[in-house]
Amino acid sequence: MEGETVKKLPVGISDFKTIIAGDYYYVDKSPLIKELHDQGGETKEAAFAKAFQQIEDRNYAAELHRRGVEKIRKLVLVFKGKQVWVKEKPGN
Repeated sequence: MEGETVKKLPVGISDFKTIIAGDYYYVDKSPLIKELHDQGGETKEAAFAKAFQQIEDRNYAAELHRRGVEKIRKLVLVFKGKQVWVKEKPGN
């Protein structure tokens, strides 16, 4: 191994040109992406439905009414990576 150069890992680099020009390792993640896609996963709407159901199951509205809160807006946040979605339950 003497005299061999070790390539760098492209941590935080997503530009292919930079990876090649900088002599970084390149790892093709296409099979992993396909596998994740094929496995499915929770859609944004399914995540909202699940969150709203948790609000109902825990009966937060009744507790707030008991404390004198009359106007209640049911909002949920769904996080996926760096993305955040906010949705209000219809009929509030």
